[in-house]
Amino acid sequence: MKKILQQSEIEAALSQFQLSGRVRSCRSYGSGHINDTFLVEADKKYILQRINTEVFRKPAELMENISLVCSYMKEEMTYTGGDPEREALTLVPTRTGQCFFEDANGNFFRVYLFIEGTTTYNLVEKPEHFYESAYAFGRFQNLLSGFPAHRLYVTIPDFHHSVKRFADFKQAVAADPVSRRKDCEREIEFFYQHEKDLSYALDLLRKNELPLRVSHNDTK
Repeated sequence: MKKILQQSEIEAALSQFQLSGRVRSCRSYGSGHINDTFLVEADKKYILQRINTEVFRKPAELMENISLVCSYMKEEMTYTGGDPEREALTLVPTRTGQCFFEDANGNFFRVYLFIEGTTTYNLVEKPEHFYESAYAFGRFQNLLSGFPAHRLYVTIPDFHHSVKRFADFKQAVAADPVSRRKDCEREIEFFYQHEKDLSYALDLLRKNELPLRVSHNDTK
């Protein structure tokens, strides 16, 4: 279970990053449920996050991945057009030039520039929101189409391995630990009928008929 951050820990973490001006305020921000997120106001606005190391057990490798991807996207935008400061995350370095800070208590922190004039929707309110989100993820994929995927660390092995995930699903169905199976038999049967589809992309990858590329893979 995550330990609640103390104000002194937050202030100490912020002092390690190359922020512009004196910090005037820092408050909890957003509705994310994995990391602890704060809006920081100084001469500029920033997002401070404590990385949830119960989920991301290799935070240093995670941050290396993020740094590589964001830098690559910004570089691509200089050639293809776009606004690198608004269309890609900007990591704020620590005073020693790192992309994250680990304190004495094992807390891992990162800081991004806050992107002004943006709105986050937890629920889709109109069809245009679907379009814009699909366009954004499509652009993300396109910008990273030439990124050398082998440079990234695998921080959560097999997280998106569809065949292994389905094997776990079948074990859960068989065990039925909280007696929910009876309420979703139709849905379970639907997935069983489509089990063969789960290996399609993996088979193409093994046969070198599908290129290995970086994808977002968590676009919910």
